[in-house]
Amino acid sequence: MRKKVFVAKSSPKYLFGLLILIPIALYYFTVFLFAVNVPLSDDFPAVLGFLGSFLSAAGISEKLRLLFFQHNEHRIVVNKLLTLALYKITGVIDFKLLIYLGNLLLLPAIYGVYLSFKKNKDKVKYFLPAVLIIMVPQFTGSIFWATSALQNLSCLAFSILTLALLRKEGVFRSIYAFFLALLAVLSSGNGLFILPAAIILLMLGKRKLAAIWWSVGALLMLLGYFYGYAQPAHEGIYYAGNPLAVVEFFFCFIGSPVVLNVFYIKSLFGNNAKLLMLLLSGVLGAGVITYFIYLAKKKYYKVNPVIFTMFILLFISAFAAAVTRSGIGPMQAFASRYRLIPLFILALVYLSFIEMSKEKVTGKYYKYIVMLAVVFFVFSYISNLPAIKAGKENLLLGITGWQKDGTGLDRLNDHPVYADKQLKESVEKGIYNPEK
Repeated sequence: MRKKVFVAKSSPKYLFGLLILIPIALYYFTVFLFAVNVPLSDDFPAVLGFLGSFLSAAGISEKLRLLFFQHNEHRIVVNKLLTLALYKITGVIDFKLLIYLGNLLLLPAIYGVYLSFKKNKDKVKYFLPAVLIIMVPQFTGSIFWATSALQNLSCLAFSILTLALLRKEGVFRSIYAFFLALLAVLSSGNGLFILPAAIILLMLGKRKLAAIWWSVGALLMLLGYFYGYAQPAHEGIYYAGNPLAVVEFFFCFIGSPVVLNVFYIKSLFGNNAKLLMLLLSGVLGAGVITYFIYLAKKKYYKVNPVIFTMFILLFISAFAAAVTRSGIGPMQAFASRYRLIPLFILALVYLSFIEMSKEKVTGKYYKYIVMLAVVFFVFSYISNLPAIKAGKENLLLGITGWQKDGTGLDRLNDHPVYADKQLKESVEKGIYNPEK
């Protein structure tokens, strides 16, 4: 009797292409539904304050100084250029449009991962769970906050596209990738991590000459970035003196997507919520690190050096967050504006599993993975939509209260006196028209 041979059936590409569009469409519909034209926190200095100063600056040297001037530990040049472009096109700043623009940058980040995913057969089909993992409203602090959306999403997009371009050799590709790396650095301080990541990728591909040139370019970027750099006054407060606190934060940060939404979990489990969140996220984070060590031992970096390097890039970002934020406490690991990094890590865990598994295994377990991804996707929406709605209402109450009787700015900024001054100047100059 002949032995039965497993033959994987190919699935209609267009069908899974349409299925992928569903979570993407729902994500952007959510952004459209809940984004408002109201500044929040850093939007006051980074958008309104910058634009007011830039427009009144006397010469080109002063304008350049303002463009490259630090915002906390970052040089958010890309944010400022996009703000200027929007103002020049529309004649006024609309924070809703800035939020839309920032969120659109999530698509090239996902596309960069898709390009790097090595699956010759049914690639679109097997990429679907990755989209379901990423396109969830867990990272609300980087979705509905203009400055954070532009900064965090642009940095991630430019960083991932840099690595995706470097997957193949070519002078033009290297130059283009270096330009994107520069944009990542000028989007956020977190963009600096693309420099060692790119060099690691080149070394894995035994492209030593390219790695040398990248090292020289990276050194020049670092010198330029830290020229005239001043340490922010608040920075030392966030550091933890205990290394164990850093490790705890690191694991909880990586596993934070399992929490879904802090307030939702607290409403379900009350006083036990904190311990449960730390335990679940810590276990998941430790599991992800263990899995990555397994990948390294199995020499996954030879199977897909690009996704392997993406892991490294995101782990460096997670560790940097642990070092610089663990002093606030482990619950800071669940801050929504950072959640996009661990979501991408989970997507890479899935994609690397598919690449490392035999076709028979992937075919057997795919439907269960899709079911799990759908459950994660649905509950991410269920747990976060109430908080998103409340956030929108809070912003509208703040701006309408200010328009009515000058109160309510404590909802928008920790320094309401400064916010009041910035709003009045922006309205008088015609830079900003408040939400009615």
